[in-house]
Amino acid sequence: RRFLPTLLDNSAVLLLRKKAYRGPLFVSWDITDRCNAKCIMCGRWQKQIGEELSKETKMKIIEDLAYSGVWLLSICGGEPFLDPGLKDLLLLARANGLLINVTTNGSLIMENLDLIEHLDFLTVSVDSAVGSVHDQFRGFPGLFDRISQGLNAACLLKKKPEIYIRCIVGKANAAS
Repeated sequence: RRFLPTLLDNSAVLLLRKKAYRGPLFVSWDITDRCNAKCIMCGRWQKQIGEELSKETKMKIIEDLAYSGVWLLSICGGEPFLDPGLKDLLLLARANGLLINVTTNGSLIMENLDLIEHLDFLTVSVDSAVGSVHDQFRGFPGLFDRISQGLNAACLLKKKPEIYIRCIVGKANAAS
């Protein structure tokens, strides 16, 4: 319902330099700077968290994105499951016909299975197939096991999202 019109509009803008009448096809949004990991490749956890957008403002943004024709909303962070208003944001996005992805470090999957049922996609960042290496990268002892337990539980949900594992490979983890 919204994919094809937005795709065609985006294509006309890109290829024919036409005026945009719809929003982008895909939006990735860091809804919070809060994070419970201390990743070696990210300094976000070292920054002092400033004032974040209110839940009402975030809800207005979702309504605006839906109105503009956005097809897929990817919610990221920090750690998005630390946002206290996430459930309401997901329900609003779903009610407005958006496809929803949440990208997470995987630490809070078990505690949020009720929210995960509202997702189309769940993307979990994993830095190694070796638990101790992954945990060292993330500065979070036991995280790999938490991810494994959470994903196993998510796979048993009646309505489960497509699950993706995202790994950035570099010198430090290529061999693990």
